[in-house]
Amino acid sequence: MERIIDHEHFMNFCGSINQVMYTTHFLKDIKHKPFLKDIDKQIVNPNACGFTELHKFEERIEGVDLFRAKKKGVHIVYGITETKDLIFLRAIKSFMEYEKFLSNKKLIKEIIHNL
Repeated sequence: MERIIDHEHFMNFCGSINQVMYTTHFLKDIKHKPFLKDIDKQIVNPNACGFTELHKFEERIEGVDLFRAKKKGVHIVYGITETKDLIFLRAIKSFMEYEKFLSNKKLIKEIIHNL
């Protein structure tokens, strides 16, 4: 399987991340996925392995740049805020559920505002 890495956009933020935040939903998503332990360290490591996709830029919503990484079939949705905070939003197994989540701009805006 081809490994897709799009470091360029993400690396603009990487060296200056202030804090890491996790949504409650993300923590529930990863509860039984030990391979996602220390995901924050894995994501910011430019030599991270085990990902088939890493730092794929999706879009900007409410000033947050949203990215996706994929590891062992799990789509990890995370964002970087204008204040350089790394936010983990979801870890979704199904691509269709991932697309549904990403298309729900109202929900994403609500999550961002409730951080």
